[in-house]
Amino acid sequence: MKRKSLAFTLRMGLSAGILYLLLSRLDYGQLRYLLPNLVVPFFLLGFTLFLIDRGLMSYRWQVLLKSKGAGVPFGEIVRIYFMTSFLGMFVPSSVAPDAMRAYLASKYGCSAAIAMTSVFVDRFIGFLTLAAVALGSCGVLAMKGESELLSAPMVILILAPFAALLVWLFLHRFMVGILRRLAGFPYVSRIHGVLQDFYESMVSYWDHGSDLLRITALCFVSHLLFIVTVYLMTLSLNLSVSMVHLCIFVPLVSFVTMVPVSVGGLGIQEGAYVYLLMRGGLTVQEAFAVALLVRVVTTLGCLPGGVLYLTRGFEVRRAME
Repeated sequence: MKRKSLAFTLRMGLSAGILYLLLSRLDYGQLRYLLPNLVVPFFLLGFTLFLIDRGLMSYRWQVLLKSKGAGVPFGEIVRIYFMTSFLGMFVPSSVAPDAMRAYLASKYGCSAAIAMTSVFVDRFIGFLTLAAVALGSCGVLAMKGESELLSAPMVILILAPFAALLVWLFLHRFMVGILRRLAGFPYVSRIHGVLQDFYESMVSYWDHGSDLLRITALCFVSHLLFIVTVYLMTLSLNLSVSMVHLCIFVPLVSFVTMVPVSVGGLGIQEGAYVYLLMRGGLTVQEAFAVALLVRVVTTLGCLPGGVLYLTRGFEVRRAME
């Protein structure tokens, strides 16, 4: 408990430190001019697209579960997704909400291996398609002669999911032997059966190629919806940001906020948006205002999960334990 408390305190400290650095650089006079002139219809449209995106994510997960014969009702999948998205605002990374989703899905006659692999496959395809969107946009920038917008760390981050896929394609044929060797270690032997079931369930998704293609297409649609949401936040502030730039910036922000060094990505997300949007031509005040609106939209969009958590939260609390 002391270690958990210390880790939480350090993450909160990091979030507070980054926000302090950002706030100390702001010209509040310009910021006060930006926010009161908010174009509400653009903001509301962005919020609507965010909610549609949450529903689309739930449908993606249902497709993966149904391909394995898991009959979790769609209404329950939506409830689980919203609840865990709400709780994701208070945990250090996206791993904990994913674990909760898998746990809750297993309560509907779905095996633990199927529940875990469905979440993992959805997440991994999401990473790959997000990186593909960013990589394609990098190509467009290069053709337009604007490659100076990019930096080496940005390109490395975009290519990381593809590198992970190549590593898996190289190792997966040896994975059974690796698992057998790991079974001899004292701690690994206790979860060897779980790892074996997880691996076999994940590999079996190759037999459901049409479902994987559908998930891939839905991931692209989902990413586009969120990028358009961010674009609408810029329009609501009467700012001009290229959609091509956002197709690079938004995936990069998503990758960075998944690093478990803050609580709910607080501070990290805002800092990443400010850094990247300033490279796209905005002032620090304008970039921070966009980041603030994105935070407001995502928070409001997760609040229904808070209501559901208050009514059905006991199961989620067990998952968190």
